[in-house]
Amino acid sequence: MWNKLKIKIMLATAFFGIVLAAVLWIMEGFLHNHVILIFLFSGIAWSISFASTVQERVQERYEEDKWKAFEKEQRKKNSG
Repeated sequence: MWNKLKIKIMLATAFFGIVLAAVLWIMEGFLHNHVILIFLFSGIAWSISFASTVQERVQERYEEDKWKAFEKEQRKKNSG
């Protein structure tokens, strides 16, 4: 389950980064200003950073849910 979710998060973030890069590249073409390239690379860096943050949070949540399920199973075994 985690691997499928990880792949979906990475693909969504990569898609967002590509769209953002394309928009900024078009803007750079219209404005002829190379400062826009800084925004292009910062947008790509932001999307990578966002993906890793989301990935860490999802991993933490997955581990918490797994631990809660284990505790529930242990309580069930102990009670009956």
